[in-house]
Amino acid sequence: MSLNHILNGALTGLSAAQAGLRSVSNNITNAQTPGYARQRAVQTSAVTAGRTTGVSISEPSRIADRYLAGAVYSRGGEAQRNALLASYHDRVQSMFGKPGAQSGLPAQINAVTSAAAKMTGMSDPTEAVAGFTQSVDGAMAALRTIDGELAVMAEETRSTIDASIVRVNALVRQVHDLNEEIALRTSTGGNANGLLDQRQIAVEELSGLVQLKVIDQSDGRVTLETATGAVLLDRRMRLLDSADASGAIAVRLMTGDANGSVATGDKIVSAAVGGKLGGLIEARDSVLPGLSDELNTLFTGMAISLNAVSNAGSAVPPPAVLQGRPSGLRTTDRLGFTGATTFAVVASDGKLIRKTRVDLGGLGAGATVQDGLDAINAGLAGAATATMSDGVLSLTAANAAQGVVVADDAGNRSDRAGVGFSQFFGLNDLIRSGTAPLAPTGFNVTDPHGFGPGESVGMEVRDTAGRVLARHALTGAGGPTTGALLAELNASPLAAHGAFALDRQGHVTFSPAAGASAAKVTIVADSTDRFGTGLRFSEWSGLSAQAGGLADSRIAAAMAATPSRVPLARFDAAALVGAKALSAGDTRGTTAFVSQLSTVVDFTGRGASTIAAFANRLIGDVGASAAGASTASQAAKARLSDSVVRRDSFAGVNTDEELALMVALKGSYNASARVVSVTAQMYDTLINMID
Repeated sequence: MSLNHILNGALTGLSAAQAGLRSVSNNITNAQTPGYARQRAVQTSAVTAGRTTGVSISEPSRIADRYLAGAVYSRGGEAQRNALLASYHDRVQSMFGKPGAQSGLPAQINAVTSAAAKMTGMSDPTEAVAGFTQSVDGAMAALRTIDGELAVMAEETRSTIDASIVRVNALVRQVHDLNEEIALRTSTGGNANGLLDQRQIAVEELSGLVQLKVIDQSDGRVTLETATGAVLLDRRMRLLDSADASGAIAVRLMTGDANGSVATGDKIVSAAVGGKLGGLIEARDSVLPGLSDELNTLFTGMAISLNAVSNAGSAVPPPAVLQGRPSGLRTTDRLGFTGATTFAVVASDGKLIRKTRVDLGGLGAGATVQDGLDAINAGLAGAATATMSDGVLSLTAANAAQGVVVADDAGNRSDRAGVGFSQFFGLNDLIRSGTAPLAPTGFNVTDPHGFGPGESVGMEVRDTAGRVLARHALTGAGGPTTGALLAELNASPLAAHGAFALDRQGHVTFSPAAGASAAKVTIVADSTDRFGTGLRFSEWSGLSAQAGGLADSRIAAAMAATPSRVPLARFDAAALVGAKALSAGDTRGTTAFVSQLSTVVDFTGRGASTIAAFANRLIGDVGASAAGASTASQAAKARLSDSVVRRDSFAGVNTDEELALMVALKGSYNASARVVSVTAQMYDTLINMID
């Protein structure tokens, strides 16, 4: 080997040691830099004409494992989703309160029962009655407050979804640009390590927003797909649109020009997309609406239960006018009652002026509401008049100094859809609502549905993840009857996931098909107005608990202002004209309220229980969901942390290891330098010999 060969080999050794020291120095400098993967100078033997001539140095290699990085991406989305849901459930639990707490919903419901008990056994329960109405109003206020806070959370969720979409798009653009630069440098043999670190940080953040499948390409690029299979990035990028009215997020392919894009047909429609965005969609489409449904169901059950007692009684003296709430019925509609009810006019001292017992069932199956009104008016003979306007029934005494009373027969109680005449029309309701009937309609398949021209109901079937399985716009075009509505629904795309029917109370029921037991129908839009009476399909069908009237619920104004107007007395249907039919000392209604609050109520579709038991079960479910979400979040966070540790232990910088390598490289440098020095001395010796 010539001295030139020796010198060249030593010089390449010096260069290799310097390159290694630069890599070590760079690693130590960036040891705390997020996303940085350690680098190593790659050394290979330099061979010329079959002879080793030294060491060849290429660009530093980035030490990273794509499978370990992929685990971080996968678990990052899971951790973000669970963390978001845990925070939502924690907020919800703080709204509802805990069982046994001195404040919160359970305490408000229990206060109603306690206030009702205080009314009993008192000769003059006026003060206790005022406390009772206040406690009922307080319970409704608590329900309204929680429902309002859920609505605020829902609006926040929609805003956060929009902000997340903006961030997703920004990250996709960033990864796309980095892809192009990395591919260029890779093809030209340049150093792309810094760009690879930047891309890893961007993809990691993106994977927290949307569950990703990251696929490495041979040219250095990565392809990004969502958990639902929608491609976000290959050689071209796709960006997300803002959520539309149905909540769907369209994926659009960006074209060559600056602002051009075309729809890909892919849409993000459910929580299956994963990541923070999936958690937000689940909260928007499932968690928050489900809780609002439960609140409205509790309110409806409480309203129907307490109104059953108030409509069975009368105030003393009775009011001159009993005005009902919107029932959705017209005078030409089917009456539909069985049993009998007594209608009476009573003087301010409780003496009977006039009464008539109307056998509503005896009017015949074809009797209309107008037939019922005619029978009432004929029996009262001008002492009072029953009228109906826009679905609201009123009973008015001819003499304003007298009052009107409605009382069902004890042994042959009037009944339509399980409630009596007075309760059905809301003549003596304790709890009122301006937007909901607070009583089942009792419609059957022959009753007209009342959809007007152009009116429709937007309906969807969703699974537990909130994914839309089918959509349909119910128009009633198949015929004028409720039965025709059912036929339309059962012939629609919704029917692939379950069957629609009508129950005894007139509610539309949905029975999920086999294999789709968790499918649920939701109403997303409703422009109907039954014959102009103000009753919408969503309010009478029972398919939307949120249309139950909680938002504008209230205690009847007269009863809230004057406790004596609470109907605690019971009408004596056997009294003769001129005799006492009502007594100011009659407070049997107080006991009836206490009894009703401990009575099992049918919460449509959610089982039967007492009001307090339903509220406690709801609180328990909220608490269990919060605990489950917290546990899931902690577990997902631990799995993510483990993946990060594994990735960083492989790709991260260990300063002790780097310092040890630095010592070795310093030794290598010194050895090469010594060879150079010795070779220089040999050259000097040879030159001196020639001289």
